[in-house]
Amino acid sequence: MNERPLPPLSHLAGLAALLLLLPAAWNQWFSALALGSLTTLVMLLVAAWETLALRERAASRQ
Repeated sequence: MNERPLPPLSHLAGLAALLLLLPAAWNQWFSALALGSLTTLVMLLVAAWETLALRERAASRQ
């Protein structure tokens, strides 16, 4: 079990970014392909952030 009460900050930022895309999806400001690309970009940014954070944490423990 994790001792952290909340999800990592990168995950919360990713959720916030996806919530910012919600009005664009509802109002159909982007095509489905563009919206899918934007959501994929958000996921890639969160994954990169989390990878860097975990590497930094592992390096500080050594």
